Amino acid sequence: MWSWSWGYGITGLRVGQRVFGMADWTRNGALAEYTTVEARNLAPLPADIDHTVAAALPTSGLTAWQGLFDHGRLTTGQTVLIHGAAGAVDSFAVQLAREVGARVIGTGRASGRDRAPALGVDAFTDLQTEKLEVADEATSCST
Repeated sequence: MWSWSWGYGITGLRVGQRVFGMADWTRNGALAEYTTVEARNLAPLPADIDHTVAAALPTSGLTAWQGLFDHGRLTTGQTVLIHGAAGAVDSFAVQLAREVGARVIGTGRASGRDRAPALGVDAFTDLQTEKLEVADEATSCST
């Protein structure tokens, strides 16, 4: 993982601070051990997030953002169906959709049933049993 070290006129980051972000993929060295990254593409890495998790954050988060807003044009008040709602990219999608005020229906396996509502899913369909479970109600119904 990166450790920010130098940059002219940079604010918000300090030398030696743990950071994470995305390298510009069009530059040579994006996958190198050492590379140059613009500070605007970095964020402080909280102490409770390890480097392995941090490595997955930028790509998963950006993919979710692009799918929802750039391509899907999701806005407040709309309903979105997110498949695999407890997965890497889709857990970001659930949280981003909720943040803009969208209603989220999620699908997934039984193993994601408990995690999906905690992320913000309003209703969850277990793909193995085909049961729709509404997060704010104690009842479920077959689809």
